[in-house]
Amino acid sequence: MKRAYSLLLTLSLLFFVYGCEPDLPPTTPGGGFYVTTWGWNQTVAAALPFPVGSITIQGEWSSDCPTQGGVGALGSPATWEQTSTLENGIASILVVNGRVCANWNIAWLTNSPFPGCAGLTGELSVPYGAPYQQTLPIACILTPAGISGSPIEISGGDGGDGGDGGPEGFTFTPDPIYNGTTTGAITATGGGFSSEYGMPLFQYFTSSGTLVAQATATYVAPSGTYASGPVPSGISSAPAGVYFGIISNATAGGSYQIIGSGTATVASGTPPSGGGGAGCRKPPCSQSTKN
Repeated sequence: MKRAYSLLLTLSLLFFVYGCEPDLPPTTPGGGFYVTTWGWNQTVAAALPFPVGSITIQGEWSSDCPTQGGVGALGSPATWEQTSTLENGIASILVVNGRVCANWNIAWLTNSPFPGCAGLTGELSVPYGAPYQQTLPIACILTPAGISGSPIEISGGDGGDGGDGGPEGFTFTPDPIYNGTTTGAITATGGGFSSEYGMPLFQYFTSSGTLVAQATATYVAPSGTYASGPVPSGISSAPAGVYFGIISNATAGGSYQIIGSGTATVASGTPPSGGGGAGCRKPPCSQSTKN
């Protein structure tokens, strides 16, 4: 049967309205971040996300996050349109001085890796952080119901078109995780976490799909929006780089069901003094309101 493609819209689907540009805040130094592009064929059992290069992404500034502790958004709010380059297993885009602690409207402009990816839109929330220390994934996901865009920090869902939704974009803190750190906790933020049948499982994979570390969560927020667990022992032997974190809920049958994913950056050594110990974001960017 011919597969019907549909867009599983994010909870706050944002369309680009060309010719109606918002008033932009002044450009400052201190911005800059990376974006990575991924594909994920969820019609294949146990398939993992894979990096995909030559993907053109457009970003248009939407809003800044609230100033906290005297620190707010930094960098340029200028619209950018760039194509990812695949090197060493990572397909990345460098957004030079791109505004941090800000929300961006984004569009996936390339009809790859699946027909129907082109034209997907959503919102990318870039938290506050040092320049070029944050890597945010954007994925085009092929589900049995169709195509879904999964920008980081956005939970995909049923946008009214009948698609089967679910959280598909998560963030991990601290970011980065230092491979010289053996204590502390890692927190995943997104949605859909449940401890009904047991604690969620955090797993960390290389871009080629090799499992390098995993840990079981020890706490799930009553709201189901985040969960935390110990730093897995395997991180200590993981080379510095960007890994794909997969989060799964325990099921009634004793297995696990994937609820979402995000990138986790591993850095060499231990956190610098005064850098927040296990690595805190200061201040975190508030989640945009979903209507």
